[in-house]
Amino acid sequence: MLISIIVASYNYNQYIRQVLDSLVAQTYTNWEAIVIDDGSTDKSVDTIREYEEKDSRIKLYQHENGANKGLAKSLKLAIANSKGTWIA
Repeated sequence: MLISIIVASYNYNQYIRQVLDSLVAQTYTNWEAIVIDDGSTDKSVDTIREYEEKDSRIKLYQHENGANKGLAKSLKLAIANSKGTWIA
């Protein structure tokens, strides 16, 4: 059973590696990480792309034009792109 894990990010470059490393280290492997960047102005997107290139389960999504639209719209975007039976 595929589990979709939503990760919302806004200028969280200092934390995002820790979050994604934790996901990759899980013993349950049938998951996808839907990472929504909400218009970050730091290096968050670059860091997330690094992980996306290394692990096909990690998927980065952004709002049109890299806009900041807030948590509610970010969660809607994540849910719309989730393929899992369960969403966390």
